[in-house]
Amino acid sequence: MGKTVAIPNSDMFTEIEGAKALISARGVYMQTGLYRRDDKLFVAYGRGFARLLLNNNTTVSNVRWEAIEGVSIAEHYNGPSIAEKPSLKVA
Repeated sequence: MGKTVAIPNSDMFTEIEGAKALISARGVYMQTGLYRRDDKLFVAYGRGFARLLLNNNTTVSNVRWEAIEGVSIAEHYNGPSIAEKPSLKVA
């Protein structure tokens, strides 16, 4: 698994190893790590995290996510999540 991010008084976000995201804020593009909390995806932004939402939006009004690499995602009405690997059925 990944490592937990060290934020004062917080150990609630886990970095997804090998995954990264491209975000843009006011015309400036930045590469950042991708994190998870339960089934929700987040990007590091400033001194905290922004949750990824549907249609490339985030919980920060002027920040959009442009691309995600290193992990398969599934789109849902409440934002992307890590795509579940299909289970093998044994006959």
